[in-house]
Parts: sequence; C-alpha cells; structure tokens
Amino acid sequence: MAKRSFALLTLMLSLLGAGLVQADSAGDGNDDKDEERLRQKHHDLEGQAKAQRVQAQQMRELKKIQHQEKLAEKKAVAEASPAHVWKRGGKVPDTVARDDGLRVENWQQHKLSEPGANQRWLQLKNAFVLMNTESQVIDEIVLEQ
Repeated sequence: MAKRSFALLTLMLSLLGAGLVQADSAGDGNDDKDEERLRQKHHDLEGQAKAQRVQAQQMRELKKIQHQEKLAEKKAVAEASPAHVWKRGGKVPDTVARDDGLRVENWQQHKLSEPGANQRWLQLKNAFVLMNTESQVIDEIVLEQ
C-alpha cells in the first residue's frame, strides 16, 4: 500500500509539475505583452507630464502678462487722475485714451447716453468720461452713483 501511495503521489506531483511548467511557458508571451503595455503606459504618462509642464509654463506667462497689463492700467490711471484736471473741453491723456481696458462697451448698463460717431465712454475710478476719439477732447463727465 505504501508503494501504491508513493506511486500515486509521484504521479500527481509530476502532473502538477507539468501543469506549472506549461503555465509558466504560457506566461512568457503574456509577460512580453504586459511589458509592452507598461512601456506604452509609461510613454503616455511621460507625454501627459510634459503637456502639464508646458501648460503650467503657459499659465505662468499668461499671469505675468496679465500682471503687466494691470500695472500699465494702474499707471495710466495714476498718471491721468491726480495731476490731470478732468473737465469738459479738456483733453484725455494719450495713455488713457489708448487703454482699451478703460473702454466702456456696456454703456446702457451704466445708464449712460449712447456714444455718437467718433465718441467713446471711458471708466476712470468713480467717473465715466465721454471723449471724442479723434481729438481726445472730453465731451461729458458723469460721476458714478
């Protein structure tokens, strides 16, 4: 009986071993595919990381430009406001007249009159100025309420 059990055990182990060897050799093809998938995923992730770095750089540049524009606008208003006398018939300084950031497009919402030909509304701190775009002469000043 011991011989029979030993023979049966040996047979089972040999079958089990053959199955493991067969499974291992079948896994070799999958390993290549897995490795290729990992390489592709790594490549994709590197591409995404590069795109994120580029996007972050572009955002930094955009913020820098926006900051410079904001400083230029503040400078234009500062140059125009304290030293400049704002009165009807006076002239709008060049830096202010050219600053599109001060232009009022939605004049209706501010209850301003419609600008005529060659006229434009500008918003400065607490006032709206209607100026002639050709001569830069102030046609009207309306204080904000």
